[in-house]
Amino acid sequence: MTAEPYAPAAPPVRANTFAIVAISIVGALILLSAASSFLPILSYELQWSYATVSAVVAIVSLVLSLAGAACALLGLRHPRKGLAAIALGYCMFVLIQQALWAGVYPTVVQLFSR
Repeated sequence: MTAEPYAPAAPPVRANTFAIVAISIVGALILLSAASSFLPILSYELQWSYATVSAVVAIVSLVLSLAGAACALLGLRHPRKGLAAIALGYCMFVLIQQALWAGVYPTVVQLFSR
């Protein structure tokens, strides 16, 4: 009986596809937030009102952050959780930020402007 010098190889772990998709969505969210600084130029070029362009960007951001959070939650079931946790954290940050600016902030302004 001879001892093997090396431990047997661990079974290969497949890539965390949901985490990769979620981190890609986070990248798209970051690009969208960077592009939102050009809203006046976009509204001029598209011949839309500023409010319309802003609403479209906000809705796309909301849909992307919800999709990214869903993919990240599914990615947390995988043994490699790092990317999924980062993506979930960023998507939750964006969702909380949107909830504050869309719901809480206008209500507070309305209460204190009377």
